[in-house]
Amino acid sequence: MKEDKSLVNKKYNHAFDFVFEVWSHEEDYTKITREQILAGLKARVARLEANPEEILEACGHFDMYETSGEERKAIQDVFDGLLQKGET
Repeated sequence: MKEDKSLVNKKYNHAFDFVFEVWSHEEDYTKITREQILAGLKARVARLEANPEEILEACGHFDMYETSGEERKAIQDVFDGLLQKGET
């Protein structure tokens, strides 16, 4: 029996939101800098790497769709690049 390649090649894009915090002296969030936001993201990632059991608390799934062939190629290229750099 021939394997159905269309099922093997299916890929899905899952969108998650990511909870992190930024500490500042500003009441108005629009005055928080990109650097402060990036520092908050990095701190949260570091805490999750140290405590991976908390990842489900930090992320919420809110969307999913099947990717197109062109998008799958682009995604595969990104993953291949990360694998070559040893980042996955």
